[in-house]
Amino acid sequence: MSRLVLVVLLLIGLIGIAVFLGEPEARQPFAVAPTSPVPEGGYATVSRNTLRGKVLREYAYEPSKAARSIAKRQASGSRNWYQFAPSGSTAAPLVILFHGAGRSGLSMIDMWKEVAQQNDILLLAPNTGGKNWQLQDFDQLDFDIMLAALERNRPVDRNRIYLFGHSSGALMANWMNNRLEGPWRAAAVHGGNAQASDILPNAQGKPFRIYLGDQDHIFSVENAEATGRAMARAGHVVTVNVIPNHTHWFYEIGPQIAHDSWRWFDQLPR
Repeated sequence: MSRLVLVVLLLIGLIGIAVFLGEPEARQPFAVAPTSPVPEGGYATVSRNTLRGKVLREYAYEPSKAARSIAKRQASGSRNWYQFAPSGSTAAPLVILFHGAGRSGLSMIDMWKEVAQQNDILLLAPNTGGKNWQLQDFDQLDFDIMLAALERNRPVDRNRIYLFGHSSGALMANWMNNRLEGPWRAAAVHGGNAQASDILPNAQGKPFRIYLGDQDHIFSVENAEATGRAMARAGHVVTVNVIPNHTHWFYEIGPQIAHDSWRWFDQLPR
């Protein structure tokens, strides 16, 4: 067989492989939030003495057996996530959870499982493909696919969708609440926030809440307050909740933060 024939056969084979694999899946970003007119925002810093984390001998964490038993891991293409749907047939509110660096969505289901079970809340916890969240890591297509999978178990109340994130996931929720146009009503975060310089004017001005320990070694109260004021100038109503003697560690105080966040979400206008 001549060299030319071999080359032709090789090219045909490569083309066949390319056709079989198909083109990489196109990203479908959320629409950018409108920037004008900017509504009147609001800002407050409050001390939360009733939120208390324990001093631990060892700061180590693995998701509980209870979380593993109720969370369902799902996958579609390159994306994968955890979800939880309490039994029922009526539409229920949804909280989308963004995990911290080096963790998975299961850690967030673990922190939110009690409040979800007690208040009939759906949970959706995407996994990032990298160590830290980037804004492009969760787009409209991801949301649509994950929502469709979740709604095979239980319908979602589209008027009651919220965002929550910890650490790197807090930045993600902050960015999404400020920059993107989506179905979420508000966002709450723990142990993290975007930089004040990242904040853009937002005509929708969705409410935003930060929980931060005054002993957090990664994010400072001063930085959180600067971001909160920037968010208020951009049209959001913001509260920075400072937790005395609390560090960055989320995996002990997490259920308290989840309950407090849900009480706030639940009383917001729909």
